[in-house]
Amino acid sequence: MSHAVKINTEYKHLGSLQRAFQSIGWTIKEKSKIRTYPYDEMRHKTFDYVAVNPNAQGYDIGITVDANGKLDLVCDFYGGSIARELGGQEMTKLKMAYSEKVLEDALLYGRMSEYGVVDQFTDVQRTLCPDGTIEVEFLQ
Repeated sequence: MSHAVKINTEYKHLGSLQRAFQSIGWTIKEKSKIRTYPYDEMRHKTFDYVAVNPNAQGYDIGITVDANGKLDLVCDFYGGSIARELGGQEMTKLKMAYSEKVLEDALLYGRMSEYGVVDQFTDVQRTLCPDGTIEVEFLQ
């Protein structure tokens, strides 16, 4: 039996999350339903946003935004389409892309004052390391 589950990683910045999904080939829809297991009740729920899996037969990820701006992700890992696209059930690829986009927002644009950013940077360089991590360098 398959069913959608809530993801426990805390995502705080919707714009950064949307750009993270887009940077790895997913599209974002507003006020939409997710593709999931046919008998999953979540397929009938309208989410604030849906990250659409680029795999035509893949399942999508629903994103809700609560009154405090907290983001919740809901998806079904059955069949492996999400895990294959996003780096396992831990969604490592998405987490790395999200972290990069949060850093870009905070440092390149100097917009996230909660990070205490003072300087504004003009460019960003990304280097993929042999161990799979990404080094991000911000230039003034």
